[in-house]
Formats: sequence, C-alpha cells, structure tokens
Amino acid sequence: MQKTFAKKWKELDPSSSATVNILPSLEDAFEYVRNLSGGSSTEGKDGDKVDAFITGSIHLVGRA
Repeated sequence: MQKTFAKKWKELDPSSSATVNILPSLEDAFEYVRNLSGGSSTEGKDGDKVDAFITGSIHLVGRA
C-alpha cells in the first residue's frame, strides 16, 4: 500500500523536489528524520529547517 501511495504522491507533482521514502517501521522513519536534522528537531545539517508532516491514525500521530 505504501508503494502505491508513494507513486501517486510523485505523480501529483513530478517537478517537486520532495523526497518520498518508504521505511519498514515507524521507528526507522523517526530515525531517518532525526538524521536529516543532524540530531536537532529544527535544523538540517546545512542549517536548513527540517519539517516532518505526519498523518495517519491517532496511534501513529500519538507516538510521534
């Protein structure tokens, strides 16, 4: 299902520079975002701001 959603997301805006990743678990996703931010919750490795948009069930959002 996630692969289908990722494909659709890319089709909606093919010129976007957004990166779409499919990861095996919620914990892996959190770790990926933390690595993007260099361990900080607000700035990326190059000083750019890093935002994460989390959607889904109350269980998913609650864990985030």
